[in-house]
This record gives sequence, structure tokens and C-alpha cells, in this order.
Amino acid sequence: MKYRLAIVAHYDKDGLADPCFLFLLRGLYSVVQEIIVVSTAPLREQEAGEIRELATLICRANAGYDCYSWKVGLQSVRTPEIYDAIITCNDSVYGPLSDLHKIFSSMDKKM
Repeated sequence: MKYRLAIVAHYDKDGLADPCFLFLLRGLYSVVQEIIVVSTAPLREQEAGEIRELATLICRANAGYDCYSWKVGLQSVRTPEIYDAIITCNDSVYGPLSDLHKIFSSMDKKM
């Protein structure tokens, strides 16, 4: 089994973690060992709590783009070299629309 980290950039102008975003996190949670969400949204406490059930949450000012959020997330990891793969995505990804285990298993065979 590969040891994977997902770093997810998040922003919502209303401070929400909408159901589609939580669905994405649950999908990732099933195939990675750790998720870090870097949010630039003014998150409500309930929304932050829902994210924290699935991921480490880092909140930062809304400056820079997704790449900067990924950098912040990666810098928070003490030993990034332990991961076989680091997945970066943002909250505009909808899905997963198919079984991530199958997709990641296929990718593992090619690594």
C-alpha cells in the first residue's frame, strides 16, 4: 500500500464547507493517510468542525492562489519524504465520480 497525502485548497465567500466539498474530502479520506485542507475562507465554526472530522485544517489570509495554499500545506508537514504520493487539488473538483480505490490501484501499478 502506498502512503499518500492530499493537500486541498479551499475557498468559499460565505465561509461554507458545502456538501460537494465534504463529499470530495470523504472520497480522498478513503485512499490517503492524511488530508490537509488550507482554507482562505472566513469559515464558520460548524463548517470548520466538519472539515476537521476528515482533515487537518489550516486557515490563512485570502492572498495568493491555490499553489500558495499547497505550499503552506506542504510546509506544515514535518516529514514529507515519508509519502509515496502527494495529491494537490482544490474545492472546485467535483466527485469522486467513480471508485478511487480502483483508480489509485491502477496508478500504483504504474509507479
